[in-house]
Amino acid sequence: MGVSIQFFGAAAYKIVTAGGKHVLIDPFLNWSFAAMPDGQLLSGPAVGFIVEAAPDVRIYHPGDTAFTYDMKLWGELYKPTVGLMHVTLPEGEGVSLPHMHCYKTGEITPPEAYLASQWLGLRHVIVSHYVDPECKDVRDFLEIARTADRGDGLAPKVTVMRPGEILTL
Repeated sequence: MGVSIQFFGAAAYKIVTAGGKHVLIDPFLNWSFAAMPDGQLLSGPAVGFIVEAAPDVRIYHPGDTAFTYDMKLWGELYKPTVGLMHVTLPEGEGVSLPHMHCYKTGEITPPEAYLASQWLGLRHVIVSHYVDPECKDVRDFLEIARTADRGDGLAPKVTVMRPGEILTL
């Protein structure tokens, strides 16, 4: 079954109906920051989404969140089935954090992303937040997933997409 999603504006902490689909907007733990070419700084609240895209398809998009125990609660309450799990921060993408000495990964590391996937109860993990699908953090996440798979059919499917690739759920 193909699923198409269009997001509309909504406030945090609510469930809204958008295009006939239920969208839960949850607060997340991180910050959002961008610098415009004219030097203007932009920042906004951290939010993520759990989208009920079809009766058995609930998609978790964490925004750019940090690892939080709330993910376990969201798994129990909302039971997402598919998750876009960030495993790295793309290097050389214009990311500028002058107030930080070192900023290698994004808001969540590969081991944290895998544990969060377990807490969320995801059946399908789509690795995200990278430019090069062969980068070290993506490879590390795949190794963690492979090592954790006990061969009992309970491990989530893991997908790493190439730029421009389209995945139909």
